[in-house]
Amino acid sequence: MTMFIRLKRCMFILLGLLVFSCLVGYLTVVPQLLEGDKISVEEFKQLTKSHMSSSMTEETLKDGNNYVPYINDSRYLLPLLDYQANGPGWWMNELRKAVILAIHFNRTLVTVPMKTHQRDTENNKLIPFNSTFDDVKIRQLLPVISLEDFKKICGNDLNKDNMIVDPFYKVRARLERPQYTQMFKRYRGFFRKYFGLILPDASSIPNSETEYRQRLQSSQSQRCLAVLRPHEVNVDVGNVERLQKLVTQNLVRASHVRNAVDDIQRHICDGEPFIAMHWRNKTGERCSPKNGGNIEKVCTANLTKELQMMNDLSQNISLAILKYMETVKMKCIYISHPPFQQKIMYDIKSIPSVNFVVSIDDVLKLPCMKP
Repeated sequence: MTMFIRLKRCMFILLGLLVFSCLVGYLTVVPQLLEGDKISVEEFKQLTKSHMSSSMTEETLKDGNNYVPYINDSRYLLPLLDYQANGPGWWMNELRKAVILAIHFNRTLVTVPMKTHQRDTENNKLIPFNSTFDDVKIRQLLPVISLEDFKKICGNDLNKDNMIVDPFYKVRARLERPQYTQMFKRYRGFFRKYFGLILPDASSIPNSETEYRQRLQSSQSQRCLAVLRPHEVNVDVGNVERLQKLVTQNLVRASHVRNAVDDIQRHICDGEPFIAMHWRNKTGERCSPKNGGNIEKVCTANLTKELQMMNDLSQNISLAILKYMETVKMKCIYISHPPFQQKIMYDIKSIPSVNFVVSIDDVLKLPCMKP
């Protein structure tokens, strides 16, 4: 038994280091993705099936101010995001996939609102699309239409013929039929209450992958098409990596968001480059009674033991982070974490050679954040 515990502890050390190395890889890759090679005109034409102005030049593609792609503006794609689970980061990924699907299917994109996080004090508050994203920039990639205008043209009722539902392909764990049916019923209630849309009942869920494929093919004749959970819809869109780059260049945050981020960056870490880390429930604080106690699926008996191990390893992980910071010659780290104290914050702050450890609490105190 002792040997098993030691082996399991070693596994979690390796897991912690693996998670951290993935984080480092993410931090390294993102700037390359945002600032790497641009999509060429010829590639743009190929990726968007030439539904664009024939007068496109390298300069107009570079600055993105002088063209509107010729994607069909009389056929629409409405993304029904997974608002009932996950958070804004996941919805952003779903919206990215919806843009790719709109390009692939030659349709105008319906710009749907974002929503506050489920743990936000204003849960289920809808945020207008143009408050989150730059709606001018996205129009340089494909035509868009508001949800209200979509409903004026297409009505409020959706049916199994004009809604793509794929319960068979899952990016994460696949749900069994009863679970998916219950989830689908929750979606019906949510979209009716907050969007004024009436989804078909659960009998519209395809019973087989063959039926899904048949529905997918026949749905292309529909003028108005909705896609439920677009990130988990299995469609061959061709060169997905290059399409994702194209979307990354055009689906960007609203200018006021970008300006606020620039302002914050100038005021933290003495304006120097810094490491950013997202630390969730990895050391188990959420399982503490003062932070909500035994939360379903988060603080099960087995998981709590694993989280306790991560808590015990927090200092080791902090030292691994320090080693990376020394490698890249940075002395400041921003840690994003849930709204309760995290042991990892204390452990990293205890390292003398780390000059700054910044969190959202520090950001909210900045002069630039005051009304």
